[in-house]
Amino acid sequence: MPSTSALSGIPELSLSAAANSDYRLVGEGAANAVFEVVVPPSDRICREIFQGRLLRVPKAGTSAHSCFEIQEYWETAVRPLFEPEDLVQHQLIKLGQDAVTSQLNSALARADHFRRADFRGSRVAATEYGMLVEDMRPSMATYPSSLASV
Repeated sequence: MPSTSALSGIPELSLSAAANSDYRLVGEGAANAVFEVVVPPSDRICREIFQGRLLRVPKAGTSAHSCFEIQEYWETAVRPLFEPEDLVQHQLIKLGQDAVTSQLNSALARADHFRRADFRGSRVAATEYGMLVEDMRPSMATYPSSLASV
């Protein structure tokens, strides 16, 4: 079980936010899937939570470390060694409702034809927690205008 500091201030993705948000698969590995959370413009609070962040959740049927264990290791072993600006920021988030897992699995199913053959059909684990990770994808705004249309 993680220390209290690892769990303080955990935002909860509520059922209402899950019902009003859309999830898009960004990438995946054997143990985790990463989603963009698309929040309606009218939901200012959730937009602030997910602005510049992606949602990383464990896949079902793996022996990957839990998000609790990852956060605890981050807080106690990794973070103290570096300045905050030198690290990709991430934060434990309480998913709160089974509806979120269901919507994430629907997003995986919608993307199945684009996924690597050995990942097709895999689903998100029924878990209470995920991780919000800093979105480090390049922004089209950072590219010269001649490349933005490619």
